[in-house]
Amino acid sequence: MENKLKIKYFFAVTTVVAVICFIIFLNNNSVYRGEIEVLLISRNRVVDEKIDSLTENAKSIPLTLSFYDRVIKNAELEDPSANLSVQERKAYWNSIIKTERVNGSNIVKITAYDADKDQAGKLVELYAQELSQTTARYYNIRTQLDTRIIDQSITAFDFAHSVWPQAAKSIFWGVVAGIMDILLIASIPKSMRKKTISPKKSIFTYRTDAPEKVEKPDYLPVDFSQKPEVKKEKIITPEKKSTAPENLPFADEEIVEQKLYPNGNGGGKTKKIKKEKKSDEPKVTEDIFREATPEEVKERLNKLLSGKM
Repeated sequence: MENKLKIKYFFAVTTVVAVICFIIFLNNNSVYRGEIEVLLISRNRVVDEKIDSLTENAKSIPLTLSFYDRVIKNAELEDPSANLSVQERKAYWNSIIKTERVNGSNIVKITAYDADKDQAGKLVELYAQELSQTTARYYNIRTQLDTRIIDQSITAFDFAHSVWPQAAKSIFWGVVAGIMDILLIASIPKSMRKKTISPKKSIFTYRTDAPEKVEKPDYLPVDFSQKPEVKKEKIITPEKKSTAPENLPFADEEIVEQKLYPNGNGGGKTKKIKKEKKSDEPKVTEDIFREATPEEVKERLNKLLSGKM
């Protein structure tokens, strides 16, 4: 298990370091290329028969160290390889220039490499001009061989000289960083690697006895999922009073007063009331001891219940 973790950690560190190094190297070591084409023109039949070999010679001339020295001298450029040996200067020159024959034709394409895009275009034009002047030294441009620069220089970002070298260097330094990290981890004692922080002493957890303060909301939460209870009010209906039977016998008021007030006390008022009522009511000629009719019983009972009697 520990070996698997080491392998994963190694690849993770290698990848991160390689990506960072690649970005840094690519920004600091971008290479641009300038391209130009030179046409060789034969002036007689003899030269025309030898045009293939002359084109190969024209392709090889710019790669010589003498050609490089003439370019530096005529253009008054600074020579970065001035302090190097002849072999080192030759290797340096061949790393910044390239020549090739275009599809078996009489055209030689010259390519110049530089970290600056504009500088690459200017250098390749100088190389083409120097090639025309060099061929003019060896051949008569009117009767033997002449040269023409076909078009202006074209500059572009060079993928091969920029990406692949920087990618190789980035992977190398990424692997070195991964190995160093694994060795550094292996040098740490196991007791220190397995040491963990106890939960009680952890800086990320703490315990307190103080209760947490909970702010009370200004309003009471309402649970709309429960229906409010509706209190049903009891409707109180008045109880029906029992009515007296219709055949209840009727008693005369005077007889009741005589029985209640035998001494005549208290009967004055009733007599006056009775006289007033008698004055209003029609005179009854029938005998007072007769049996009352149902209508009279009902009428007197109603008066009795209402307190008018």
